[in-house]
Amino acid sequence: MREKIKLGILTAVVALLALGLTAWAAPPPSGEADLADFDIYRTGTPDYDLVLRCCGEVGPLVLEQLRWAGGPRADGYYWLPIEENERDVVDDLIEELQQMMGEDFPIAVSVVETKPAPIGEAALAALEARVAEFLEARTYKIGTPNLDLVRELHKEYREWRLDLKYWPEFVATGYALDGYYELWMKDENWDAIHETVYELQQMMGDDFPVAVRIAPDIRRLGTAASADTEDGIAAATTESSDVFGGHWTTIQTALFEYDRQTLAFAAVYGSEVGMVLSGHYTNDTNKVIMPVGARVYSPTSYYPFRTNQIGEIHHVACQNSEASYMSPGWSGPGRIKAGVLSYGSHLPVWSYKEPEVGDLVYKTGRTTGTTFGEILWIGGLYGLCDGLMPDQCLAAAGASGGDSGAPVYSIEWVDTWPELYAAVGSGALEVAVLKGVVWAEVGGYCIFSPIGLVLYDLDVWALPGPFG
Repeated sequence: MREKIKLGILTAVVALLALGLTAWAAPPPSGEADLADFDIYRTGTPDYDLVLRCCGEVGPLVLEQLRWAGGPRADGYYWLPIEENERDVVDDLIEELQQMMGEDFPIAVSVVETKPAPIGEAALAALEARVAEFLEARTYKIGTPNLDLVRELHKEYREWRLDLKYWPEFVATGYALDGYYELWMKDENWDAIHETVYELQQMMGDDFPVAVRIAPDIRRLGTAASADTEDGIAAATTESSDVFGGHWTTIQTALFEYDRQTLAFAAVYGSEVGMVLSGHYTNDTNKVIMPVGARVYSPTSYYPFRTNQIGEIHHVACQNSEASYMSPGWSGPGRIKAGVLSYGSHLPVWSYKEPEVGDLVYKTGRTTGTTFGEILWIGGLYGLCDGLMPDQCLAAAGASGGDSGAPVYSIEWVDTWPELYAAVGSGALEVAVLKGVVWAEVGGYCIFSPIGLVLYDLDVWALPGPFG
């Protein structure tokens, strides 16, 4: 009899423990699919405010070992999306986060898989033609192409940058998709080409691949050439009262001065959610640094009394990138949300990733809409503060006046994805991975600052989502 009582008590205790563990493991109900179905590991007690505060204080720096950046999740966990081959670093990452935030910090780890975005054959053929046209537009080439070699050289000498304090006749140095180390030279200094190439080969070897071109006319993008139409204003206004990356914007830089550009993406500065924009504006024919305190309107027409103010410029970056951060504040019903516009739909921001030569990227701007192209060149270019900004990117995605500030991103399909969005359904989910912010164009190609330098300069982190 005594053994039966003991067995009954033990059974009851086990049942209670199982119930308790089940209750702990399940996230709070949110009207979405159970996120635990996608997790390989979870720890801590869900606390959305704590997770958001962690992101505001630490940003993406805790995730340097990962391909993807983490972020807040709707069920109150800090989300670490990893790939299958990154399972071995999970324990180290969790330990690092817990040392910073405490042992009860809520962390959820999911394994994800990605695959390239499908692009139509006709679009790819057109892109290949544009890429070939760009790569052949050289005036001098020597050596055997080797993309890996010139990429490593560029990264190794990033601080020195083979740069213009030694060779003032150049306006840019970097590496290109066809495997050459490329120098953009001022036309009036063409006589120095052989001397400079010889100097470079003395350092790297006679067969080092060097390509030289006359520096193209780099044009910063500001006000669109044509006025906004009533139909366009109505479409931008009725599309959504929420403000996403890729939306139209008007920046009031002075009492009667306005510049029309594009919003980049939602970002967190401290604990507030604002927007990242371009770092310059058009003042007549001059391109100058964006003034702090300038009012920002979106969706917008030319005149401010017909617009919704969404915020003011808080601070500007021009050391390593050309971007600015807008603090929120608006009179209309619109809200700042994560996500970017692509072909008329709102793509959730999955994360960010540093751009590489050869990447296929999309750009969504107010003037030319959503275009895509290959990253052809990465190198140093002069910025607004008369310094050489490192690792600026040139892509075969079209751009024109008004596209300044446009988000640059890749589109990826995540096969294993927590279904945080209503009506996602089964199968792959289309998401945006941020790559940078547009600030100029050359020959119809867009030039953008890489996302890592934008985040570093502005001291912000890109807001993932929207989560619901």
